[in-house]
Amino acid sequence: LVESVDWHWIFTVNVPIGHYREGELANLSFHRWIIDESAALTWHEARSGWDVSTKVGFTFNGTDHFTRYRSGTDFHIEGSVEKAFSKAFSAGLQVYHLSQISGDRGSGAVLGANKGRVTGLGPTAAINIAVGKTPVSFRVRYFNEFGVKRRLDGSAFFFSLDLPLAMKLPASAVHAH
Repeated sequence: LVESVDWHWIFTVNVPIGHYREGELANLSFHRWIIDESAALTWHEARSGWDVSTKVGFTFNGTDHFTRYRSGTDFHIEGSVEKAFSKAFSAGLQVYHLSQISGDRGSGAVLGANKGRVTGLGPTAAINIAVGKTPVSFRVRYFNEFGVKRRLDGSAFFFSLDLPLAMKLPASAVHAH
């Protein structure tokens, strides 16, 4: 069991870049520093194909100096249970919860503290192939959101394509025909 457990400490920084466009419906940058610290734990049993993962963390938001708005700190937790039915196909269920644990502030926070929360639940599936010697993974995820408070309400659909930008293959694999 122990050799099937893996954990990671994740530290992510958002650097504020781009130009703020006042009056536009959307801007492509967060325009603020953001630090996210998370810990993830996975149990994977290769023989049966089961994978159970969770991640928990906090997101610390800086001040957007264009809008004079500072979003509060977020707590987030995610989980998934997935079964590999073959080397090429897996499917499962994913869930997440996000809760803002401190209020928004700043002169731009005209709605007050605006502490939001949301929970999402839905299926996921992946197809894994090799293009030559390069592993490629296609994944779809759908989340139905509920328990929404002071956030946009709805459903979300995601498609992702994962492939390595570079691989260091052993000499025997490079020269194989």
